[in-house]
Amino acid sequence: MFTFVGYQMTNKNKMPNKKYSFTFTLSLLRLSEFSMVMNALLRGQGTKDELILNFGNGKIKTGSLLYSELSKRAKALTPEQQEFYLDADLPTQKLLALLAVCKVYPFIRDFILEVLRNKVLLFDDQLSRLDYDRFFENKKELHDEVLALSENTERKVRRAIFGILLEAGLIEGEDGQYQIQRPWVSGRLEQVIRQDKEEWLMVLLHH
Repeated sequence: MFTFVGYQMTNKNKMPNKKYSFTFTLSLLRLSEFSMVMNALLRGQGTKDELILNFGNGKIKTGSLLYSELSKRAKALTPEQQEFYLDADLPTQKLLALLAVCKVYPFIRDFILEVLRNKVLLFDDQLSRLDYDRFFENKKELHDEVLALSENTERKVRRAIFGILLEAGLIEGEDGQYQIQRPWVSGRLEQVIRQDKEEWLMVLLHH
């Protein structure tokens, strides 16, 4: 059971505990391409083959990998969240893209909940490389798939995590020293997330 300062998930409502996957290193938020995938899936604006050629600049394998990654994230959102994404402003689109990443990748979700959110609840807005390293070492003890990562992949995972959080607007800074930012969550965004599962608001550092 996930336990946070001032909050405890119940067995009934807790988020699923899945084996960690790290293919998010293939792409950060890639908001422009993510929007193209959303428009293709919901409004028929572009075909899969067209997007693959576009994403890979003619290289089918590269384009296919990116399309697969982004479409997996897009499909993780509920229909209501998908529709809202296409009509939302840029900051809200970033938050929905982050939500999609967290739904697909429990490793990123857990880092936000166990590190960023706990810091916010303790009125600590500073995030360092050391905070991440402690989190990562703890996960090595709990997840064989983390322990099995090569040093090179470990570096890619760390870069991707901080890159995604910077892009989404949850942190700002550089060189391993960051300040945590609590993004503004509109009433409509809160509504479409609550309709899905209220606990997902926590990955946006909301409530």
